[in-house]
Amino acid sequence: GPTSFEALRTVNGQICATFREACQLHGLLEDDQQWDATMSEAAAAQSPARLRNLFALILAVCGPSSPKQLWESYKESLTEDILTNARRQNPGMNLDYTPDMFNHALIIIERTGKAKVLQECELIVWDECTMAHMYALEALNHTLQDLRNNGKNMGGVVVLIAGDFRQTLPVIPKGTMADELKACLKSSYLWRHVVPLKLSTNMRVHLRGDVSADRFAEQLLAIGNGKIPADPVSGLINISDNFCNIVESVEELKNTVFPNIQTQYKDHKWLCERAILAPKNVNVNAINLQIQQQLPGEAISYKSIDTVKDIDMVVQYPTEFLNSLEPSGMPPHNLRLKIGSSIMLLRNLDAPRLCNGTRLCVKTLMPHVIEATIMTGCAKGEDVFIPKIPLLPSDIPFEFTRLQFPVRLAFAMSINKAQGQSLKVAGVNLETPCFSHGQLYVACSRVGTGKNLYVFALDGKTKNIVYNTALQ
Repeated sequence: GPTSFEALRTVNGQICATFREACQLHGLLEDDQQWDATMSEAAAAQSPARLRNLFALILAVCGPSSPKQLWESYKESLTEDILTNARRQNPGMNLDYTPDMFNHALIIIERTGKAKVLQECELIVWDECTMAHMYALEALNHTLQDLRNNGKNMGGVVVLIAGDFRQTLPVIPKGTMADELKACLKSSYLWRHVVPLKLSTNMRVHLRGDVSADRFAEQLLAIGNGKIPADPVSGLINISDNFCNIVESVEELKNTVFPNIQTQYKDHKWLCERAILAPKNVNVNAINLQIQQQLPGEAISYKSIDTVKDIDMVVQYPTEFLNSLEPSGMPPHNLRLKIGSSIMLLRNLDAPRLCNGTRLCVKTLMPHVIEATIMTGCAKGEDVFIPKIPLLPSDIPFEFTRLQFPVRLAFAMSINKAQGQSLKVAGVNLETPCFSHGQLYVACSRVGTGKNLYVFALDGKTKNIVYNTALQ
């Protein structure tokens, strides 16, 4: 560590004149230089289209104090491809940047308003609805009624909500079974207006064309419906080896799901079709760091800027305390990444390309921006820039903001976060048993065959929690 005050002011071999300057170079101060540095690093990649997406994201999410100044500083980089196309179309003319070109770039940056989309759409599809709090459905109802000036349910538009109540219910921090059921969509006054349509074929299983698929699907339903007999004393069920592959340790689980990762990680298809799932984040975080350590190269450390919103509470909640907090759904204070690491987005940045749950592979690590390749969804294979953004946790009894890249490692993920993900190979770490409705069912149903499902459970036994009320 530092051995003198001068050492404290030294950053990357440069001795700073003040401690503030040193903090600035370390990225520990939150101001508009953060966004300027982000744009500067991204502009060096010479990709105006992606740079425009990044600029729009900074304006929409990060709240720079001087957007116009940021535009003026980078408008030529943001418009470079427009000038190139104009020169290509007019080879005999010595064209340079014009106000019309800058205006055209701004038009491209401007997004079509979501309100207009909701006013004109005829069908809204809401997948994985069982995880949503009933207030979300009711809020959508009020929003559509207002936007469409229509007092009918959902403003008169058809809303298709798709989900399986065998899966996880809304997460209620420190909540009881009654709290989860009360927050469920079935508890909403709107539920009586829902017309149920039942699907009977497990397509994830069916599309594999596996002879044993029907048996696997039946066993999944037995888990989801709570029909697997449990020990009357311990409440545990047996994990059968004719249902999945039983492994003897977490280490074996990692090596089985991610064999030869030191070389295979470069194959994005291979990387995105596998993951290890666990009920709690403490197990997920440990596995993620252990797997990332196997990748070549040095890990880059990104430390967040954590600030209390109420300045009068700064003494009560010092920075060191804020740094130690790990709220659910938030990146850690000290985010360590390597090139080639699998990461997951934790916020909706640019739907439908960059959504909460989108998995990406790290391509380039810069001080203020990450370049990554999308591995899932409609924009698979596309390279994107991810900046640091201000994040506000929802499960902390006071308000604080964490400025950090909105990503986590995704070699492993929590079972709740995995809901909606389709995998070819899945590992399930049950050294800590499931603690909420539908978790075991969600974990086991990420794959289409038991041949690609690997489970570690102490003595081959675990809990299967099912709320029968939610299934009625």
